[in-house]
Amino acid sequence: MHLSLFFIQFYHFYNHPKFSKFHFIFILSLTMVQLVADVLLLILNELRDDPSSLHSCVLVNKSWFSLAMPILWRSLYYTHEDSISFNKVFDVISYFLPSESPLFKNGFKLPSNRQLIFNYMTFFTHISPTFVNDIVQSVTTEKEAKIYDYKKNMLEEEIYKVIFNNCKNVKCFYWSTYHSLHLFPNAEPFFANLSSLGISLTIANPTILYELARICQNIVTLEINECNRDCLGLLHFINVQTKLQSLCLHLCDVREQLVYLSEAIEGKAVTLKRLTIKSSVTSISPKFLLSLRNLEYLVLNNYVNQLSRYTKVWSYYLSKADFPKLRYFEMSCLTNVLESFLILKYTNKFKSMTLLNDQYKLIFENDL
Repeated sequence: MHLSLFFIQFYHFYNHPKFSKFHFIFILSLTMVQLVADVLLLILNELRDDPSSLHSCVLVNKSWFSLAMPILWRSLYYTHEDSISFNKVFDVISYFLPSESPLFKNGFKLPSNRQLIFNYMTFFTHISPTFVNDIVQSVTTEKEAKIYDYKKNMLEEEIYKVIFNNCKNVKCFYWSTYHSLHLFPNAEPFFANLSSLGISLTIANPTILYELARICQNIVTLEINECNRDCLGLLHFINVQTKLQSLCLHLCDVREQLVYLSEAIEGKAVTLKRLTIKSSVTSISPKFLLSLRNLEYLVLNNYVNQLSRYTKVWSYYLSKADFPKLRYFEMSCLTNVLESFLILKYTNKFKSMTLLNDQYKLIFENDL
């Protein structure tokens, strides 16, 4: 079958309202079992966020199995509604536990020691904020608080050790535990390999941030949650990054305006393309706006009516700022003065403008 005709058929079935992805997979498996591997891989990648359809692909034949299985296991961020899925994943992880693991001596039910077809953990590229915690919650069933906490901490520690020892291709990770992960065996090469990292400042203290700054300096996407102060460890971590393109800051309960964090953002002006500041942009000095000429995406969210006493200073810096590459700009909870100013300045620079009065939000957008 000619490739152009194939892609027309693929588009028709894949987007037809009466056909599910399973129907499409079934039809394709009947008619094109010997499909060129490279083309099939492109199709399977389109299903990367649909584990159910990928699982159907795994069952077609050996060729589909070998191509679909790595994609199915690539990301540990799928949402499971029951504990059975987590138990199955834990069964796989448990095969990699060393014989001296304390789990064997503390009543954990571990699967039989049969050989795996793949080293599934080498396929993982993402590990979500809740994945390890959800597995722990599912596997640990102790009712007494002290016993539960003891087993929970033990299990969590062992899972992270297995991840660091076996997941060599993880690029995205969220630090969501109080364990000193940077001190675990093989943690340094794991963190050095990351390109995307999420951290909560309620969990990661300055010591951890300084250690991370020493280990990983090639972060492309950084998300910081619960930021309520000019944390020197965070400032240092941002400053040492050489490839930072996307920064998301969730500010909360800030008592003094974050001047040094604003300067750290300025320092990444050459590489930074996406910037999101949530909860309260008034918590940070707007001076950074003048430096971000390479910015393509900008989101500034506020609490209701919190901009009122900062209207002049934000109007000043927004009037001076120049974003020649900006393709998306969103700002919420505006004052009437600032809203009128933004509409006047940016209407002719974007293809579309949306004003959501119910959400107090103004959006300017070009095609991303």
